[in-house]
Amino acid sequence: CGGGGGGGGGKVNNKPTEEEKRETDDALLRALLMHPAAMVAVIDRLESSSVTSDPRWAEVLLHPHFAHARDELGSRSLEHLCDLYAERHHLLWRPEDALTWMRSVAQRVCKAAGKPSEPATSDGLCPADFAAARAATFPTSSTNAYTHLAVSDFSDVVKRQMPEGDENPFLQRPNAGGGGGG
Repeated sequence: CGGGGGGGGGKVNNKPTEEEKRETDDALLRALLMHPAAMVAVIDRLESSSVTSDPRWAEVLLHPHFAHARDELGSRSLEHLCDLYAERHHLLWRPEDALTWMRSVAQRVCKAAGKPSEPATSDGLCPADFAAARAATFPTSSTNAYTHLAVSDFSDVVKRQMPEGDENPFLQRPNAGGGGGG
């Protein structure tokens, strides 16, 4: 009977509209203004040659907004959450087009951070607003409220534990009666 294929053979348009591009750029801009340490954690976790060999990335990562992001957190809880985010989501940022997009928005963040009181987002929020929101949400504290969440629990690496006792094939004794006949 012919098999699916969806939609009568027409092409699917997956290309985002200009409005969608503006919205996603603005969302990433907000995220990087609010949590620059999360991007730094992702970049550190990636260990990507695309980043380490690119002078444009070096310029972004040396900018004070990102270069001092981890040191200026002040909140051990937020630092831990950034590490959890990086562990869980770093692979989403590995593709070259995703890194290129992140870098281009991070460059915009660097420009905006140089003018902390000027509007940077589509709704008029400025970098100082994001810094104040971050400080209010995660006040300075050496206590980590999320110690019960281990970074390794958020890894994509599958850890498999062998079953115990009779279920473990390495602990089973060979059959005692010889091996079956016909």
